[in-house]
Amino acid sequence: MTFNFSCLNITSDCEITKKAAALFKDELILRGFDSLDADGFDFNLIMLNESSQEDFKIEIKENSISVSAHRLRGFIYGYSLFLRKSIFEKGKITLTQNISGEYSPDKKIRGHQLGYRDTNNTCDAWGEEEYRRYLLDL
Repeated sequence: MTFNFSCLNITSDCEITKKAAALFKDELILRGFDSLDADGFDFNLIMLNESSQEDFKIEIKENSISVSAHRLRGFIYGYSLFLRKSIFEKGKITLTQNISGEYSPDKKIRGHQLGYRDTNNTCDAWGEEEYRRYLLDL
């Protein structure tokens, strides 16, 4: 089962979801998708009761996708799953499978071993933007 989107309307209801929406929009634009409009398919970011949990839930309905989470990292995990399972081409997004479900990250901490290693031959040539992209990709 695939889902096709030519336009997305990203909705958020609080400061945390607005921050997640901004990050998500940046990722979509980076991938060449700039059809973000009020008339598009709804991509809803829904804040659950705030807690330290990083689990999230994705629901796909007839005309909307909802990502529900307890904190910003949960939203980032949610929209990142959407991005990983999607194909971007010619201004359209194709979600290759139904990703509805409840998820919880495998690791509580990510990026805890970041640092310069002498076995890596490129880190010393990176600038601020490359490091930023590296951290966002984590």
